[in-house]
Amino acid sequence: MTPMVSYLSVHNSLQVQRHRVTSSTRDYVSSQGPRVIIVGDTDSGKSTLAKMLLSWAAKDGCKPTFVDLNIGQSSITIPGTIAATSVEMPVDPVEGLPLHKALVHYFGHTTATNNLKLYKYLVEELARELEAEFAIKAESRRSGMVIDTMGWTSGLGYQLLLHAIRTFNASLVIVLGQETELVYDLNKAFKFKKNVQILNLERSSGVFSRYSDFRKMLRNNSIQRYFSGATNNLTAYTKTAKFTDMQVYRIGALIEKSRSTEPLRITPVLIDKDLVNTVLAISYAKQPHHIISSIVAGFVYITDVDLGLITDTESLGLQKRYTAEELSNLFEEKEPSLEEVKQAFDVFDENRDGFLDPVDLQRVLTILGLKQGSNLDNCRRMISSLDGNKDGRINFHGFVKFMENNLC
Repeated sequence: MTPMVSYLSVHNSLQVQRHRVTSSTRDYVSSQGPRVIIVGDTDSGKSTLAKMLLSWAAKDGCKPTFVDLNIGQSSITIPGTIAATSVEMPVDPVEGLPLHKALVHYFGHTTATNNLKLYKYLVEELARELEAEFAIKAESRRSGMVIDTMGWTSGLGYQLLLHAIRTFNASLVIVLGQETELVYDLNKAFKFKKNVQILNLERSSGVFSRYSDFRKMLRNNSIQRYFSGATNNLTAYTKTAKFTDMQVYRIGALIEKSRSTEPLRITPVLIDKDLVNTVLAISYAKQPHHIISSIVAGFVYITDVDLGLITDTESLGLQKRYTAEELSNLFEEKEPSLEEVKQAFDVFDENRDGFLDPVDLQRVLTILGLKQGSNLDNCRRMISSLDGNKDGRINFHGFVKFMENNLC
């Protein structure tokens, strides 16, 4: 039996399950459609099989949900994302999968090892969102889901596969290729789970290995496709934003005391030349601590950062653009009042927690044109000298002392 025949056989079996739950009036769990997760080595044809199963189901009138956990070569939107979208029509070979209704979380890396805890958290968050959606959309619930995964199947990669299978309550695990060890391990892991079936299928003869440079080209093409459209039918919108009109955050940041990394810590990022040629996600989050659990509205590509011009905010009562030198002179020419210092502190305290950390202080020094700001270690040392409780931050009173020592 050729691989294509076996793929069609799987589709027919899934359709039988969908029709069975459609006619069922029983509880929520028993009215769930099949949940298929496709696993296998890199370049085994997982994404292609997923699109086949989705297209065949849509052609038969179902609306399955596609879940893409493959951050290296994302199929729904740009690489580095964990996403899901409802498929109501056969997948267009040119336009690809629908994006307008997609739930997208930005991981920001193309390999899970960059932040394993964050990757697992986002997988769990997406699963929670889909369960909430299925609770009110019976047709989507009955149509089930098809889940694509990374090509990392050993060691930590295998543990991530187990995590995904359990998190999404997969009912069918399709292993593509001659992965006898993987099939054995999965059967062993789920031998007491009667509702989980492990199925080994041959990979298509049309599958070929892709070199790392080719993969990188595909990732770049995917980003270009997002901004320009599949047929270059879109024009990217270019906008110049003020520093004070945007806040940039990083998930997973250095803990100053231990010099280790806290995977889910959210910290502000200094807006400087390091952001040039990076892709940032636009979050729906209203507060910084909501960023991790919020889906994204879209993406922006940073083409340039102009540090020569700093736009001041209305809170300082200044209605003009200042160069770094002019802003520094503003504090040098006169002794600022406590109220002016407080207004300046509020500008630099972007996350409004009442403290400035080394990154915040580096931004202050950069804006004021002080050379100390070029080195983050200098900022840490300056904070340490003013940090009474040694938590790596300074409050407003510490900021006043800093201003007195450096500018007044």
